[in-house]
Amino acid sequence: MVVVDPRKVRVIAETKHKTDRTDARILADLLRTGALPKALWRVPKATRQLRDKVRLRWGLVQQRAGLYLRARSLLSSIGINLGKRALVNEATWNRILKRKDVPADMKTLLEILKTCIHEMSHAIAAVEKQYEPDLERSEVRRLQAIPAVGPIVAVTTVAGLGDPARLKDSRTAAA
Repeated sequence: MVVVDPRKVRVIAETKHKTDRTDARILADLLRTGALPKALWRVPKATRQLRDKVRLRWGLVQQRAGLYLRARSLLSSIGINLGKRALVNEATWNRILKRKDVPADMKTLLEILKTCIHEMSHAIAAVEKQYEPDLERSEVRRLQAIPAVGPIVAVTTVAGLGDPARLKDSRTAAA
């Protein structure tokens, strides 16, 4: 099977009697004569699998952030205002849950949120564990040599770009 970008095959777009049969005949003629434009890059299976891991992790991180926001919102509704990262600390949770001015029903909701956040964190860690074989890839190691680029950013970049040889320069990669 050959996949081409239809925008690159002008002869089909310019056909006056546009039907599937005519398009198929034109494509067959172009294929036979070797005049078809370069086929689209097909993402290899390993890269698709890595992208699936990256997307799953991203989704879990987003859900956990939503849970933190929900907890901060609940606390704010009873006059307890916290910074964005305050609930990351286990001691903060324990201190809030021991406060006498927090109603019992609110404590129950907060405990549910705390449990969900911990479960989400464990799920994120499990997905990150799946990255371990990818951390040994040469492209990932090269990216990690750049200051402030850690394993998650490096793996995400490799998954997003795919095969860098298919890109003609860094501007193409950035686009």
